[in-house]
Amino acid sequence: SIPIFMFTKMNQAMMDFKITGSELLLNYQSHTEKCSWSIFDISGIEMCKGNLNGKAPHKIPLDQLSPNVYQLCVIDGGELLNVRFRVS
Repeated sequence: SIPIFMFTKMNQAMMDFKITGSELLLNYQSHTEKCSWSIFDISGIEMCKGNLNGKAPHKIPLDQLSPNVYQLCVIDGGELLNVRFRVS
């Protein structure tokens, strides 16, 4: 079966992040214990994923991504935050 996710809020506002070398520094403080992130390519394929544990900033490795445009999605409880970014 295909999992169906119901989000109470979808936020496409800019998240506070910075790309430095081969990682993305995400300055986001999660509101729930089960907060996760995924990076998708422009065709919607999930390239990598992980959990946001501890305090911000969170280091998300980008060394496996080729130069392109990607979408970072953060799922925090019933909230989905996303933003596009470019790897050069």
